[in-house]
Amino acid sequence: MIKRLYSRNLRAKGMALIMAVALWFYATSRHTGDIEEDLQLTINAPPGLTILDTSSEEVTVGLSGPQNIIDRITDMIKENKIKARLDIPVINDEDGDNYKRTIRLTRRNFNFPQETRLTSIVPNEIEITLGRLERKYVKVQIQKKGTPALGYEINSEFFFPREVLVTGPVNILKEADTINTSVINIGAITSEQNRTFP
Repeated sequence: MIKRLYSRNLRAKGMALIMAVALWFYATSRHTGDIEEDLQLTINAPPGLTILDTSSEEVTVGLSGPQNIIDRITDMIKENKIKARLDIPVINDEDGDNYKRTIRLTRRNFNFPQETRLTSIVPNEIEITLGRLERKYVKVQIQKKGTPALGYEINSEFFFPREVLVTGPVNILKEADTINTSVINIGAITSEQNRTFP
C-alpha cells in the first residue's frame, strides 16, 4: 500500500521537482548586486594624429546585475577580459596642427556582460588634445659623460647615422633640429675605441 502511494503520479512529481529546481536557479540568478571598479582607459587616435594630452586615463564605473556575474566582474577585470576603449573618430578638418575634442563615454566604450547594467561613469566625458604627425630628418647628437684618462684627449669622432628620420607631433618637430643618443661614458678611455650605442 505504501509503495503504491509513492509510485503513483511519478511523472507529475518529477515535473514538480524540475520546476522547483528551475525556479531556484532563476531566483538565484535574478538576485542583483552592485559594484564599483576602476578601469584603465585605452584611447586610440585616428591615423595621422597622436594624443598630446588627456584629462583622464582612468574611469570609475558602477555596475548592477545578477549577483553571480557581479561577483565575477573583479576577476574579469584582473584577467583583462573587460576593457575601457575610446576610438577617436577621423577628423576631416586638416587646417590646424592641434585639435581639442571632448568625447562622452557610453556603454559602447565598455565590453561588460550583457546581463549587467551600467549605472555610472566617472568622469563621463574625456577632454583630449590631439596633434598632427609629421616626419622629419634630424641630426644625431652624441651625449657624453666623463673624461678620458690622464694624458689622453678625444681628437676625432665618427658616428653613423649622422641623421635619422623621426615621426612626431608637428608642434614639437618644428623646434627639433637634433636628437640625442643615450649617454656614452668616455671615462678613462686610453685608446681608439668603437662603441655601439642606442
